Amino acid sequence: MRPIHALLLVVLLVGVIVGALFLVRSEPNKGPLAPSDGQSAGVHPGTDPRSAALDVPSGSDAAQHERAKVAPGSSATGTAAGAGVHGRVVDPDSHPVAGAIVYAAEQNGPIGMALDEMDANSPWFHRVEATTDNEGKFTLKPEAKSSLRLAVRAPGFAPYDAEKPFSGGSADVGDLKLDRGAILQGHVVDASGRGVEGAELHRVRASSGNFAVMIGPSSNAPVVAKTDAGGNFRIDQIAVGPWELLVTSETHPDKHAKGETDRPGQVVANVLIQLEPGFDIAGRIVGAPATALEDLSVRAMPNSGGNDFTGFANARTGKVLKDGSFTIGGCREDQAYRVVARTREQMFGGSTRSDTVDAKAGDRDVALHYKSETALVFQVVDEDTGRPIETLNVHAGFRWPMPLIEEGTAKQRTHFDNGMVRFPSLPQAGSEDSGQVQVESAGYESYERKNLHIVAGVDNDLGKIALRHATLLNVTVVEASTGAPIEGAKVSLNEIAPSGATRGMEISIDVGGGEEDFMGSGAAHRGVTGKDGKAAVSSLPGKRATLSVSHAGHAAWKSEPLDLPPSGDSSQVVKLLSGGSVTVEVRDSAGKPVAGLSVDHRAGDDAGAMTLGNMPSDTISDEKGQVAFPHLGAGRHLFRVRLSGGGMSFGGTAVFRATRALGVGEAESEEGWTALEVIEGQSATVTLLAPAMGSLSGRVRESGKALAGATVRVKPAADDGPDFGFLDNGTNATTSSSGEYSLAGLAVGDYKITIAHTSRAMPWTDKVSVREGDNKYDADLPLAIVEGRVTGEDGKPMANVKVHAERARGAGAEKTQNFQVVMMTSDSDGESMSFGDGAGTPPVVTDAEGRYRLRGVSPSVGLNVVASAPGAQDARSERIELAPDQTRTNVDLVMKLGATVEVVTRRPDGSKGSGCIVHARPVGDDEAAPKTQFVGSTGRVTFTGLQPGRWRFTCDQAGIDTGPDTKGKIPEQEVEVKLGPPSTITFDLPS
Repeated sequence: MRPIHALLLVVLLVGVIVGALFLVRSEPNKGPLAPSDGQSAGVHPGTDPRSAALDVPSGSDAAQHERAKVAPGSSATGTAAGAGVHGRVVDPDSHPVAGAIVYAAEQNGPIGMALDEMDANSPWFHRVEATTDNEGKFTLKPEAKSSLRLAVRAPGFAPYDAEKPFSGGSADVGDLKLDRGAILQGHVVDASGRGVEGAELHRVRASSGNFAVMIGPSSNAPVVAKTDAGGNFRIDQIAVGPWELLVTSETHPDKHAKGETDRPGQVVANVLIQLEPGFDIAGRIVGAPATALEDLSVRAMPNSGGNDFTGFANARTGKVLKDGSFTIGGCREDQAYRVVARTREQMFGGSTRSDTVDAKAGDRDVALHYKSETALVFQVVDEDTGRPIETLNVHAGFRWPMPLIEEGTAKQRTHFDNGMVRFPSLPQAGSEDSGQVQVESAGYESYERKNLHIVAGVDNDLGKIALRHATLLNVTVVEASTGAPIEGAKVSLNEIAPSGATRGMEISIDVGGGEEDFMGSGAAHRGVTGKDGKAAVSSLPGKRATLSVSHAGHAAWKSEPLDLPPSGDSSQVVKLLSGGSVTVEVRDSAGKPVAGLSVDHRAGDDAGAMTLGNMPSDTISDEKGQVAFPHLGAGRHLFRVRLSGGGMSFGGTAVFRATRALGVGEAESEEGWTALEVIEGQSATVTLLAPAMGSLSGRVRESGKALAGATVRVKPAADDGPDFGFLDNGTNATTSSSGEYSLAGLAVGDYKITIAHTSRAMPWTDKVSVREGDNKYDADLPLAIVEGRVTGEDGKPMANVKVHAERARGAGAEKTQNFQVVMMTSDSDGESMSFGDGAGTPPVVTDAEGRYRLRGVSPSVGLNVVASAPGAQDARSERIELAPDQTRTNVDLVMKLGATVEVVTRRPDGSKGSGCIVHARPVGDDEAAPKTQFVGSTGRVTFTGLQPGRWRFTCDQAGIDTGPDTKGKIPEQEVEVKLGPPSTITFDLPS
């Protein structure tokens, strides 16, 4: 059994961060990241990757990234015999492609990752694959009940990624047309020019939008080539346009290589990637039993004082031999590292098996003292009888208690023989961290113990945990018409806060086979009826609550608010009705059925249900345009067609229930809802008019030349919210080798279109109207360029400074959610997930002479050029304005030393306060974007490069607000920031 640590933490904290940084509206319709090393450009010095090319004849082009929406009147499912997903892979001339690998999975999945980057054996993610036959045909049987993700990989073609609406059963996705790709071939060599054998080249996909996510090392990107004995490689699955490779080697530091191609079939020859010299860190595991050594590896993470969380992505790993010795190769010269032993079976969680030791590249005698797995062990018994309690929900950890998960599954463990619990793989906490454990069982009071002193490397025996009998709510669930008991009904008692909102947040995880596992706290107040239809749950004495009961074959039931007695047990008999059924038919204006559209449903008791981002829908219209909603409770229900799909999750479908309920009347006032009165025992049909839909296609050029690999994104013109690329809702496309793009399934209306490209310093924006049918929008982007030099106050050039251009204030600059947040998981050796940099396009980096070149800035508008570097104040140019296709030179910047402020957060007991978001903004400059950091396990963050003067610091505890009575306000602080030694401010947290 393993606790779920990082995965669930990610799910929880995404909501926490999003909710804390800006208001998340319930709307179903709708330390910095490591930059690429500016000195690691992967082509031969002085060579334009597009000039070293051999032209190979090729066919016509097609979009390499398709958002495959079913057009109005078409069918999402086909007539192919048998269950599964059927289709055909073809080339740009519609000829079949044999031997292509086709991947398919539920639309859910880790954000920012392609299907071939994911572990197909993960219990949290289910991927299937097939190989096309001689006719290019394939059949797959994915475990999917909503939108389907597809990917195709074939030699000579660009990677293909698409989404298809899918209502389960059989579906014909038609022809998946591949775009011809480019070919890269060259050599990986060491510092002396000798070929490096066995180096792996990973295809890296550029991030887009304002929300970049990194989970795990960047080497997880798919391997597209491996060097031979001479260091030679050939890559034949690269899209035309910008490309980026990550080169990894056991004996050399990682290296990024970038370039660009502009024609299908183009061969970029003689790509030379030179790796830096690698140095070893060697040592021995001390005190480990022989049986443990085979499961160990050793990780070395760059150490930068705890303020740079990019170390995880640049970590080095070494094997442990049978005698306990290890060697970690490929370390950078003079780089300080933190070295730790880990179990190889776990990426996250309590996988640390030694103390973390500081070392430098070249050290040969590093000793890591082995620590066994850290665990909690205890027996749970009835306080009155001493008998074991075997049905339990157990959470444990340090900063964020996590549920105990059955090993190899996505299910929470709830049965413990003889009440014996062993909670394994607790992370190695810091010396000041205290542990906590929570135990719940229906019929008993919840047990919680904090401030546990947990000794690392041993089973920490807590002895017997005796649960007190709770006041019970005895629930009997019966069939309303016959009085027969109903087995398997789910019963849930939920407290109502004084504000009127239901307390808590429900998180249910789809664990496969249609089964959902509830991951939140409150297990003592939930139960499932037995054969006698009875379930006993812990009451909430003297409090107001609602009782909810659900069963697959009956209408859901929810009580009016109950005032529970302050003492003594109480009973409730629930009579479930079969409910009524509703068939929703989605039709276009001509009365034809429309397949592949999501239909949203709300009832009075769940009108406040909220999904994170654009979560996938499992109510998708079939080939008849129909969606069935059985067993609905009598009363008013609301239905509407969702304008866009898409979504995100972290394995399984994570559904968040909002803590504030919207009344039906309030929901009905929102645009697009159709109300229907459901009558017990009757069937009804409601017809929804599919919104008028259109498509948008065109070609993107740059100064008259096709621009391949550009990201084209549209969003409603009235939507002024932040642009999250990973919450893609079908409004993204990538231009093909001929610069073409296509977006289908857009509701008629006015949109803002944004075109971005990794070679361009700023995205291009315009307005476009989508009318019913096909719409065309071509763009020819001007090529305005800004060049200059960055120096220090001493006049010396500054290398590796990040430089970007932004619209000057008062020049039509848009207010964007630019922020940078770093979150740490509960492992002490640096596993991290970073959310960062809302700039939309990556900055350029100055060379050794301090020079920069910003290619593709916005013309005819006021601009500022901004330079940033650790420890220095941001340098900002005067307002400049360029004409289309103008090059402006000598826009030079001088960087000054900045001030430093250390922010400490602490709880009332004096312990470290983690899980907070700290903003810093200059006093009197409300238009300035705040500097933002997330406080992790250290309980402190450091702001560097601040301009001297007064700054206002605010601190918020991350969390989803459940009412005005649940979170205290932390007073903001103003500080006079000065150059010199760091200033320190402390925020005392209310809880």
